[in-house]
Amino acid sequence: MLFFNIFCFSIIMIVIYIIPHQDVIILEGGANYLVFYRNAPDEEEVLAFINKVIKTAKNYYKVHYTKYDKYTAEEELNGRLYWLKNNEIITEDEFSDIMESYKMDRLVN
Repeated sequence: MLFFNIFCFSIIMIVIYIIPHQDVIILEGGANYLVFYRNAPDEEEVLAFINKVIKTAKNYYKVHYTKYDKYTAEEELNGRLYWLKNNEIITEDEFSDIMESYKMDRLVN
């Protein structure tokens, strides 16, 4: 019985040691996160996939949060654009162009 307890304890300790020492990449976003093993299938494919996920998310934010209509308040749009700019989703030039376009549309409509 003592041998069995020592054996189980040893297995548990090995598992506890191995799990945090795996080479992983953690992609965080808001309240969610994804864990990738750096070497499965290989590091180049993992990094390419992560870059694709980041690019797709940034494109989603850019498309959805730069939209406005005649009911959108300037402060609301300005806040969204500042958030996009601060998170490096849009550039300063894009920020200025969208705000200028918004103000021109407000004058016309």
